[in-house]
Formats: sequence, C-alpha cells, structure tokens
Amino acid sequence: MEELSRCLSAGSLLIHSEKSVPAPNLRAVLLTRLTQYRTQRRLPERDSSDFSLEQAQEETAHEALSVVEGIQRILDQDDGSSKEDTPGEVPLIGTRDISQLRTLLSIIFKWGTSPLLAHIQVVWPSRGDNHALSGSKILDVDNASQSYVKLTSMTRRLLSLLFPRGVHGTMPQTLITTTLLNRHTTDFLRPGIVLGWVPKALSTESFSAVDDLRPFIMRLMSMYELCNKGFLELIAAPLSLPPSQTIASLGAIMSSSPPPPQHVHKSCASLLSRQLMRPNGVRGLFAAVFGDGESEEAPLEKLLHVAQVLGAVPSVVTAEVRLGYYPERIISSVIGIFPLSHLTFDRVTLSEREGLPCLHSRSVFCTLAHGHSGRQPTTSHTRIQHAHFVASQSGTSHHP
Repeated sequence: MEELSRCLSAGSLLIHSEKSVPAPNLRAVLLTRLTQYRTQRRLPERDSSDFSLEQAQEETAHEALSVVEGIQRILDQDDGSSKEDTPGEVPLIGTRDISQLRTLLSIIFKWGTSPLLAHIQVVWPSRGDNHALSGSKILDVDNASQSYVKLTSMTRRLLSLLFPRGVHGTMPQTLITTTLLNRHTTDFLRPGIVLGWVPKALSTESFSAVDDLRPFIMRLMSMYELCNKGFLELIAAPLSLPPSQTIASLGAIMSSSPPPPQHVHKSCASLLSRQLMRPNGVRGLFAAVFGDGESEEAPLEKLLHVAQVLGAVPSVVTAEVRLGYYPERIISSVIGIFPLSHLTFDRVTLSEREGLPCLHSRSVFCTLAHGHSGRQPTTSHTRIQHAHFVASQSGTSHHP
C-alpha cells in the first residue's frame, strides 16, 4: 500500500504543478514537473535546460509509462481485487487515482508513441505515393532510426502491461488493463502493425520488422469473451475485444490522415478480413459502421461501404465459401441491428449496384438491399438468392 501511494504521488507530479511555482510556457511547466518528479523518486539529476518542447513531452511520456508499469505490477500482485468487494476495506484505487491513471495513459500515447510514429512513418512509401511507384524503398530522415528504437521499446513495454506473463499467459485484472482495452485499442494496434508487419522488401538494419510484436497483436485481436461490463469496468478488465472494436480500430488506421505506409494499409486489410471470418465478425462490421443506436433507416452510403468491405474477401476463400458464409450472416446482422420497421431500401437501384468495384461486392449489396422480406429467410433461400444475383450479373439468368 505504501509503495502504491508513492507511485501515485510521483505520477501526480507529472500532471500537476505547484501553484507557487510560476512558469512562462508549457515547456517550462513540463521541465519543472520533471525536476520535481526526479527529486521525489531519487533519480539522478539530469540537465534538461536545452530540451525542446517535444523533448520535454517525450520525457514526460517515458516517465509516465514508468509510473504506470509500477502501479500495474503492484495491482497485479494484489490479484486485481482492489478490495472493493470486501465490506469495510479501503479500496487501493480511489476515484481521483483513476482519473490520474487515465491521464497518464493518455500522455503516454499522445506525447510518446504518436510523435515517434509520425517521425518514422515518412521513411516508407504511403499508399499511392510516387516513391512507391518509382520503386524507392525508404527515405533518409534525420534521427528516424533513433525514433524507431524508442518506439519499439515503448511498444514492447506497453504490451507487457497487458501480457506480463507472456503472450499465452493470463492478463492482469486491473483498472489499467480495462482502460487500455476499452480506450486505447487503436493506439496499441497502430505501432504494433507498423513495426511488426514490415515486409522484407522494406526491411533494413535500421528499420527491420519487430517480429516479436506480432504474436501479441494477434492475441489482442483474437480475444473475445462475453462478459458483464457494468461493475467490472471500474475494477477489472473484461479481457475481451469484440470484433466490432477491432474492426473499428483497423478502419481508423487505414483511413487516418496522413495516410499510413503502404505496408500498414495492406496488413490492416488482411487483418480486417480475418476479423470478418471470426464468430460475429460480420455482425461486428455492422456494429462498427452503423453503431449501436437505432436509426430511422439504413443509410445507403453505409450500406455501400459495408458491401465494399465484405466484397474484399481473402484470396484463400473460394467462391463456394463466399456464397455459403456471408449471405446468411449478413441477413442475421441486419435483423439483429435494425428493427424490421426501420429497414427501408426503396432507393436501391441497379445503377447503384453497378457502381461497386467488383462482382462480389455487387452481390453482397444485393443481399443487403433485397434479401429481407419481413422475416428471416432460411439458409437455403439466402444462398439461392445470392447465387441468382451472381448468375444474373454474368448474363446466365433470364429471370427478372
């Protein structure tokens, strides 16, 4: 308990300033906080007078991670119970502490991983970049290799917060684990995919693929257990990431601005296809695109987007599997998300279907738009309807 109090007190120095210490700007504020923090933790003195604002922010992020690591270790030893379920016991983590921990975690990503990631991403060709078309592999950017090493270290340390006992070990049941899973999934996946999925063609001595990150990222995206997020959300980790959450995170990475490196976009597309093949994967896509709230109707633009995503199935999936897997899951997802009275597809026309990029996307869109007749169709009916549309588009069907 005493060690936990010291860690929390040290962390507070990184996010709060003494009122009696005036500072002319943010840089000065951060440097003052770092000095007070290092003094309390009895760390060696460090001359940071020549630090830029970005360097002061990065140093704050690193120390915030050190504080969170210490707190996670203490709470994990306590078995994550926090004694909140024992009458008469004082909880280890209070409301103010929870707010402080969430702020520290936000600092780690905002001032730590995000700037480092922005610095190294420019060395690789982005999607549609002229460098990629001309055959150029990587660009020479000052200090990018140092940023690569720092980002690799921070990403490993962050993943160790979730997997301190290895990729197959149990996860700590703490508030830190819960916060990371519920609020920072995209922040975890982004550097993990950037570093872990570097292709051989772009791998160099300074920018080689960090292969040991891949098993942790794959484990992170495969966790899915039904659980109650009510009271557990405050004291323990749900230990799960539903497909809707991982699909939304992958989509956010692919559509980020500036565009991600080409290999990141391609890797996210492949990982997204894997998510769709998981149990409840198609339903997760609908939840990610349409949200959980009920709407008056299914917007055509979102239906087109869903059709395009479902149309881009993995190359290893055969046409027979496509016809047998997606249609009934699409209908089930539509029925599960939208009330029957809210499903209005009167605006759908053949020309809108023809605007989709591939035949399979058009067939998926047909299933979305016309596969619902007021009751859930049988599997055989759905397959026949899906196959009929494919045949009609290829000119082999004479039915209207």
